Amino acid sequence: MDNLKYDSIYKFIVSLGIILIILPFVIAYYFFNSNDIVLINQEQIAKLTETSVQIIKFKQNFILSIINLKVYFIFAFIFVEILGFALVVIGLKLWNKNVQDIENKKLMLEYKISERNLTQLSVDEKKSKVKEEIIATNNKKHIKINEKEIKEYIKKEKEIVDIIQKIFYEYKLLSDVKVGKHSVDCLVPYSNPDNLLAKAFEIRYVKNSRITLNYINSAKVKMEEFASAYYCNFSQFCLVCTLFVVDNMDKKFLLENKNIIDEIELYNSRIHNSQICKIFIVDKNNVKEKIGQLKNNINLNCLTSF
Repeated sequence: MDNLKYDSIYKFIVSLGIILIILPFVIAYYFFNSNDIVLINQEQIAKLTETSVQIIKFKQNFILSIINLKVYFIFAFIFVEILGFALVVIGLKLWNKNVQDIENKKLMLEYKISERNLTQLSVDEKKSKVKEEIIATNNKKHIKINEKEIKEYIKKEKEIVDIIQKIFYEYKLLSDVKVGKHSVDCLVPYSNPDNLLAKAFEIRYVKNSRITLNYINSAKVKMEEFASAYYCNFSQFCLVCTLFVVDNMDKKFLLENKNIIDEIELYNSRIHNSQICKIFIVDKNNVKEKIGQLKNNINLNCLTSF
């Protein structure tokens, strides 16, 4: 049910209407196109099995009932046809109103974005960015990163991006984009008055759940730079969230990282000029829940109360 979209509901309504329109004709054709059953004689019946005789009698009695109660069947036929047409019309109108409006907004947004300073990261730029993040999570400046590690990290990032896309399904999500020189893993741009803030997400998988203050400070700088660049280019606020995804946020983790968690809570309570940034440490098993909370609570009046 979580993935159920407007269009699937309306397609169901339209399909049901079409079935109701066609069904009376199919039933009528099935029964009234059987002259051999109506005109069968006793000699032919005598040669049939008991089961075949019962089926023939059932069809004959059904046709006779329709003839005797033809007024009621005509009313039923008309009612089913009207209901079918009504469902088709309602389904198409609702689809056009809800789904098509969303698609039109997405197309308009894509057109506007294409005119702005918003570009896609190249493959090499993405790999370089991931490599920097892997090095930072290991808290070492000089370590060798192989292609396999980069691909695994990108795969984990994509899993989170897919979750974000499903939760923000009514908006156009852009992945691996940059404004000028500053990039994020995914961006939900401003698209209509109901979507007050653009939302950008940076995803950091933390190996062995090790988070250092230097890593947090590095994330702060990158978020603030992107938020400022977005505001300068689009004249719109962008909430930038960094999600530190860890393997297990148990009591031991919370105790060992208390100072860092306190620092993050203090940072999240601040809003400076055009820089609206948040940091969250998230258990890998609760990513969907956290992003859902973010969607429900993001607006200019409650940015300090996640």
